Amino acid sequence: MANKQWSSRLAFILTTAAFSVGVGNIWRFPYMVGEGGGGAFLFVYIILCLIIGVPILIMEMTLGRMAGTTPLLGFGKLSSRKSWNYFGWFGVIGNILIMSYYVVVLAWVLIYAYEALVGRFNGMSADVLGDHFSTIAASSVKIISVVLLILAMTWWILKQGLQQGLEKYTKGMMIALLLIMIGLSLWAGTLDQAMEAYRWYLKPDFSKISIDTVLSAMSQLFFSVGVGMTIAFIFGSYASKKDNMVTGAAWIIFADTFIAILAGFMLFPIIFSYGMAPDAGPNLIFVTMATVFGLMGTLGQLLGTAFFILLFLAGFTSFLTALHGIKASFEDRFLIRGSK
Repeated sequence: MANKQWSSRLAFILTTAAFSVGVGNIWRFPYMVGEGGGGAFLFVYIILCLIIGVPILIMEMTLGRMAGTTPLLGFGKLSSRKSWNYFGWFGVIGNILIMSYYVVVLAWVLIYAYEALVGRFNGMSADVLGDHFSTIAASSVKIISVVLLILAMTWWILKQGLQQGLEKYTKGMMIALLLIMIGLSLWAGTLDQAMEAYRWYLKPDFSKISIDTVLSAMSQLFFSVGVGMTIAFIFGSYASKKDNMVTGAAWIIFADTFIAILAGFMLFPIIFSYGMAPDAGPNLIFVTMATVFGLMGTLGQLLGTAFFILLFLAGFTSFLTALHGIKASFEDRFLIRGSK
């Protein structure tokens, strides 16, 4: 394995957080909150982040630092039995399968960013937009073309290496993502039903907490943070022996949770103010939010474009870091000379 190391502790935290922060924070988290009863789900989710998310992330990153290599060789190195390396393949193969679907979702988002920009959603009803999304999803040539564009962008960044490629570009995209989110959240706070949305979102109704709420919150935690997908293990292998894994994991979980919560501050005031349902499920982004932007006219074109660019940046940082992990694993296992 090439001697790769983070340029700084901040780079380690930001890049690992970039993997955790993805489409799941801005698309999946809000609709899971909606289905889980608002504040009740949020309360359970934060508790699970503290008692499950942080410890598991610490363990995975620490194992990576101890191994000093990727899971395809690292498990065998830690156990002194090479047969354990087969367990690393589960994570790598799982990652490949997930990213094969994830890149298609990114293609949908990029297409919607363009359609928002040109005002395609103006005047469309939710029913029409539902059919429109089905048409987009079935447009194989268009989807494949956008997927190839995303893969080309990914290859161009990753070929520049860890520090000059992955670190540099994820840092810039994370800053852009945060600025757009804050701007949209501040605007959403000026809408008529913002205070009602905040009360629903932040005030837990403990009577709504059930075993289903806990299981849903746990599934969102694992989906969002991305533990068990080998990436935290690999990024831990780049860490210095002086890096504190406990505080590092805490900051990564904090960043991931903060972005997810901020997504609620951005989306729910809009949904409440325009009379939409917060429990719309997976349709929340591609149907509900597109409908809302279509009702706003020219303002909706600008806000919709910013929103879908934001969603793409969140997803692309996760995709980029995941592909780096897959690439590094194969370089390590098959002794391919990778970029530093």
